Amino acid sequence: MLDDCKFTQTLPVQVRSLESLRRTGEIPQSAGLLKIDTEGFDLEVIRGMGDARYPVVMTEFWDSEHPFGLSGNGKLQDTVAEMKARGYAWHVVIYRVDETSTLSYYLNRDQTVPKSWANAIFFHDHAVFVRPAGWCESVLPHTISFDSSLTAGGSSP
Repeated sequence: MLDDCKFTQTLPVQVRSLESLRRTGEIPQSAGLLKIDTEGFDLEVIRGMGDARYPVVMTEFWDSEHPFGLSGNGKLQDTVAEMKARGYAWHVVIYRVDETSTLSYYLNRDQTVPKSWANAIFFHDHAVFVRPAGWCESVLPHTISFDSSLTAGGSSP
């Protein structure tokens, strides 16, 4: 952890899967966007989705050189592998490197930029992926080369 960020106590919390919450009607059966931000445990939430297929799923991750990534939780490679297995073939990563004030993006890669933290946005359908990918290209600098045909075609990367 960062020197100025220390945990002094723990609290027990009830943990439930999204699937169990959907089954009991405590959350809707469907949603257009699922945003997960569980400080390194996003993969466990994804694994608890059951057979739900949200059009867009947003997660958080840290590079292994980022202070929060040192624990080994929140790895992009693991999340990408799980999401691809669930049929989410496309994703946008919008990342930040605090030390250099870098704010940038890349598409459909599972590698991380050293010391970065980011959101990865996964898409079940290519047609939905194309618009945010185009927005990123128009608004943000990209620092990792990518094949622009990945946004134009309908095939999986």
